[in-house]
Formats: sequence, structure tokens, C-alpha cells
Amino acid sequence: MAIYSITHIKDIDGMASSALLMKNFGIKPNNIFFFDYSDQIFSEMKKEIISRKPKKSLFIFSDVGMNLSLVKKSEKLAAFLKRNGNSIMWLDHHVWNDDYITTLSKYASLMIVGENKYCCGTDIVYKLLCNKDPESKRLVELTHVSDLHLKPKNKAQLKMLERYGFGIKYLNMQKAEIRNAKLRRLICHLSKGEIDNIMIRKCCTTYKKILKKSLKILDASAQVIETKKAKIALGFAPEIQSTLAAYRLIHKKRADIGAYINTKEGSGALSCSLRSIGKTNCLYISERFGGGGHPHACAFKIPKRYDISTEKGKAAFIKKFAEIAAS
Repeated sequence: MAIYSITHIKDIDGMASSALLMKNFGIKPNNIFFFDYSDQIFSEMKKEIISRKPKKSLFIFSDVGMNLSLVKKSEKLAAFLKRNGNSIMWLDHHVWNDDYITTLSKYASLMIVGENKYCCGTDIVYKLLCNKDPESKRLVELTHVSDLHLKPKNKAQLKMLERYGFGIKYLNMQKAEIRNAKLRRLICHLSKGEIDNIMIRKCCTTYKKILKKSLKILDASAQVIETKKAKIALGFAPEIQSTLAAYRLIHKKRADIGAYINTKEGSGALSCSLRSIGKTNCLYISERFGGGGHPHACAFKIPKRYDISTEKGKAAFIKKFAEIAAS
């Protein structure tokens, strides 16, 4: 029986959960597909899967959340897989509402989903499906700290988290075919326990050269939106790693929520990434724009009607954002 991995494209949780599956079940690199909330990346993934005409295979969705715009599309993909005798496992730690679970659970043999403060996607995959060994444990620990935004245990781990945050960001800036091929290579490295590999080092170094200019643009664009719920710092810039950008906005403006708008259009639409601190929840903003994620870390695609390359379009988006944030 062939096994396929469908995993989140944007961070180490997606990479690590797929790497553990590769290590434990011998999944072939070309049987790894990448998911994101953009319609374009989802369509690319669906097209590639359907072209394989898989039958009587197992599809493991790891670190793959759901939102309103994708649930029906995901149902059509799941129905196609089920009709052809395939089995589906869905292992995720993002927020799922009851409707999403009801819609997709009828196609899944096993489904463990929902907001989880203690486990990321890699934790769930490791605990449920994988053999326990020191190399895997080290990868799981690194991913756990990264995805749950915990304090690194030492400077070496902090440095490694930076490499993966920046390195995966750089890989996601590439064209689809190059991006997918290199992400599969990275997953192969991780499956062999090669966490500190030359590939992620080079990608991180290259990205740092791009980052310096973008941070200046972000700082210059930063502005504050104050509501009864929270103080929000919002900024625009191209190609900054989302967590870095959002927390930079929070600290510079002493805000509760950082909203970073990536102005570089790549795969799919322009995006807004949100992070929040303390007890402040930012997910409601993302969901109102058709996005998803966690209460303190989420994202959405900028609706096409807002042309943020123009001052008029940017002002219209900020006005709508402020209205939603205050509601």
C-alpha cells in the first residue's frame, strides 16, 4: 500500500511531521504534497494528487488546518480519494469548528483535530504513529518549541529555530516546482536526523541578506489601530518571516497584536499574518477574512478587491481591518 503525506508548506511543523512519516513508513519524496490556505497552492496540490490516480493508498494529512473557503474543496478531494478506495488520516492542532469536522470526518478513518495548547502537529504524529528514538525526539522537541512559541532551552536551539524560520521562508519564496523539490529535499534531511544540514544553513544566510531592507520598510510603514479589545500594530513590507515581522511590530509599538502584510505576491494572494501576546485573541480577525490558525498565531489572504500596491487600496484595507478588529 502506498502512503502519501500532505503537510503544511510554511513552517518546521509541516516539514518535521512529514519527515517522521518518511522515516517510519518509507514514504517516497514524490509522495509528499504541500498544503496552504491559498487557493493556488491548494489547487496545485489537488491537481498533482488527482494526476497520480491513487487507489487503495493511505493519505496522512498532518498540520493541515481548515477554513471556510477550503472546507468544500477539501471535501471534494476527500470524496475523490474515498471513491477510489483510499484511506485518510487527519492529524492537526489548529482550530476546527463543528461544521468542518462534520463535513470531513465521514471520509476519514482517523481524525484527531482541534486547538491544542500542548501538542503541535509533529507531536501528534510522533506520539501516535512513530517509533521513539533520540534523533526523532530531538526533532520533535525543536518543532514543539517553534510551533508553540516557547522559550528555547539554550542559544544553540535558538540559532536552529532561526535557521528553520528563515530558511523555510526563503524556500517558500521560490517558484512552485523549485520550492516543492527543495522542501522535499529538506524533509529527506530531517528524516535522516540531519537537522543541522548545509541546505538550511545556506537558505538562512541568503534570506538574511534580503531581510535587512524589508525590515526598514516594515518599520517605516508601521501604524497603530486601537480598539476596545486590543492595541494592534499593523505594517507592510515584502518577504519577512511572519512571526519575526509580527512580533517586531508588537514590540516597537507596545501592542497586543501584530499584523504583518506581506506585499510580495508569490504563490497565491497577498497575505496578512497575525500574532498576539498575553490573553489577547487575534483569530477572530483572521476568520472574518476567511483565514484560520490559532488564537495567538493565524493568517489570511488579502481579498483581491483591495489593491494594496496603491495608497487608495491600502487605505481601504486598513479601514476594513479596523472595522473587523473592533467588532
